Amino acid sequence: DIYGVIYRPSDFSPDKSYPVIDQSMIGHISTAVARSSFRTGAEMSYAQAACLAELGFIVVQIAGRGGIYRSKAFHDESYGWKDCGCDIDDHVVAIKQLAERYPSMDLDRVGIAGLVGGNGALLGLLHYPDFFKVGIAGEIFDFREMRAGAGDMHEGPTTNPNKKYPEELVENLNGKLMIMIGLLDYVLPAAGFRVVEALQRAKKDF
Repeated sequence: DIYGVIYRPSDFSPDKSYPVIDQSMIGHISTAVARSSFRTGAEMSYAQAACLAELGFIVVQIAGRGGIYRSKAFHDESYGWKDCGCDIDDHVVAIKQLAERYPSMDLDRVGIAGLVGGNGALLGLLHYPDFFKVGIAGEIFDFREMRAGAGDMHEGPTTNPNKKYPEELVENLNGKLMIMIGLLDYVLPAAGFRVVEALQRAKKDF
């Protein structure tokens, strides 16, 4: 089973059409779904998603395969390729199924926000350029250069055909991308700057 939460604006009307934001946290040490209204910890926050919804969006948080708080088999989905934690493939399928149930979700206007924790927005735009139209990427990281406590230093073997780092996929970018790089974080800025350099070489606007 895949779990998630939907946030709607307080003045929501089922007769209107709303752009959709996938608030994404891609990582094997956290979950992309808030566990309660006022909880903070190793999961996406309730407050941030609720605030985005008040701006006129339908916001979804989806805990795809590879994340924590589930069985070992569920967690093992991200073994060998940590960027697939909370699998972005599951997000796309879930949003499409939700839109069939809730027609007020406009699938022609889907964005992805990875403001905290992982490369979700970047991977969404690069792997699904026809689905995600806009992305905001914060804290672009690379497990090859992370401290040991943040992720496995050695990712292990994998047969995952999607095991490519973001800078290898920049040619796929079609949507609008905003990148934020913080210099005072345990996430080293080098990974973000590598993506910036690759985008510039590919002559992509961002």
